[in-house]
Amino acid sequence: MTSDPFYKDHWINIDRDRLDRYQRMFQWNPDSSILYEPADIGPGHIVGDFGSGPGHTAIEIATWVGADGHVHALDINSGFVSQTIDNAVAAGVSNNVSAHQCDGSTLPLPDGSLDRLTTRNTLIYVDNAEYTICEFRRVLRTGGKVHAIEGDWPMMIVEPVSNKTWSTLVDAASHACRTPDIGRKLYGLMMLAGFSDIMFRSLPDPILMEDCCP
Repeated sequence: MTSDPFYKDHWINIDRDRLDRYQRMFQWNPDSSILYEPADIGPGHIVGDFGSGPGHTAIEIATWVGADGHVHALDINSGFVSQTIDNAVAAGVSNNVSAHQCDGSTLPLPDGSLDRLTTRNTLIYVDNAEYTICEFRRVLRTGGKVHAIEGDWPMMIVEPVSNKTWSTLVDAASHACRTPDIGRKLYGLMMLAGFSDIMFRSLPDPILMEDCCP
């Protein structure tokens, strides 16, 4: 019997069917490129991708950094780590991608070893976001950048669902996340970790029913 809370355990222990489904779900979407533009990733950069899943984003970033760069894919799930290695080989970038298993409490990288660190929809699950962000700062070189893309469940608006009903649903589902309102907290957490020149952008992303239903 696991001693990990559900928000963590359901990423550590993923059955084969769900792992294979995530392999398909997390394929790189070219439309996502705009989300990563502020990270300013370029040739020769050493980049960490925290919460990398099966590695598709890390592999895409490897094409941006080129032969002189490198990407460290970091994820809590051992199956994702194995898939990342296989996917990097299939994509022809295995020399430029390394995969590591970690939960964010300690990153398995030396001080000042990264030019950039990206993370997307992952800080919402870590045990202690403040500590993890301090780890981000530790592994970054002087002048490096963290680029975090996170949501904020309680601030979502779902029409025609009432605010009260949505709030009830979020409360019921919150056991699957450590910090469902991480989006509004990121600026303060970055300041506490000692980052400067912090930029915050709110990106509304409306989804219409006809976009997802036949």
